[in-house]
Amino acid sequence: MSAARGSRTAAPYPRGGADTVPAPLLNASCAERATATGLRVMENVRVSGRVAAALTNAEAQTAFPLATEWTPWGLAAGDVGLALVCGYFDECFPERGWDVEAHHHLTAAAATLPSLWRGSVSPSLFEGLGGLAFVTRRLSRGGSRYQSLTRAVEALLFPRVAALVRSMDVRTSGRRDVGRFDVISGAAGVGAAFLPEEPRKDDGDRRQVLSSLLRALIRMVEDPDGLSLWYTPARLIGDENMVRAYPYGVLNCGLAHGLPGPLALLALALENEVREPGLPRPSPPWPVCSWTCGWTRRAAGPR
Repeated sequence: MSAARGSRTAAPYPRGGADTVPAPLLNASCAERATATGLRVMENVRVSGRVAAALTNAEAQTAFPLATEWTPWGLAAGDVGLALVCGYFDECFPERGWDVEAHHHLTAAAATLPSLWRGSVSPSLFEGLGGLAFVTRRLSRGGSRYQSLTRAVEALLFPRVAALVRSMDVRTSGRRDVGRFDVISGAAGVGAAFLPEEPRKDDGDRRQVLSSLLRALIRMVEDPDGLSLWYTPARLIGDENMVRAYPYGVLNCGLAHGLPGPLALLALALENEVREPGLPRPSPPWPVCSWTCGWTRRAAGPR
């Protein structure tokens, strides 16, 4: 959802206490059926050639061929994404070999690293090195696995993150496109790869990279000059239909491409007790937080 430039009085937003436990979305019977369905779907990943066949069918049937492009290092459409879901199934269903499947897909992604050294792959969480770094750490079991791969990926990723942070300074770059700060391609998504695995853990160089991303996002949400640094002018909106709907630009309120993504990363940093100047406790006083809550749309059930 996007909003035109302007302001709106925020409605009171309910907060749960520290001990609040969300109600289950499914009853026991539905949960059992959903689990069985998930396992049936995932068993297809194990069948040799089944994923490749599905991709071939998708390419033949879709009207959006770019949406089916497979990149082994991609989280959204690549082996990295399959490695992540296999790793999750290993946590839910241990001793069923899902860690072996995760290793298989992560190995396929790692095989592309030599070509990535020579290419211009982005730090994106969904389509670039950020996703590969995130999943490698997620599967490393606290750093006991994939140490060499982690170092190789981060050697590629660190300079690209530094370039991304520099590009977020509109005083020098002059650009405010969402790909600089959003979850899909920008700082909010890449930052997830560097959050500490334990509260207050010092990860050395990784912590410095996270600090640079947090500082850039804090400057953006503080907006000291009165001109929103996350405002996207029409000329930088990539979707023609959206340009027609918002000819004066947008303040994007969506999680994927809008302000909630950076706010989510900053909230996770607070939750992980990351100490960063400008990241206040117990709760950030930034007006954009209340402004964003004011645009919330509530539904009768989960969406």
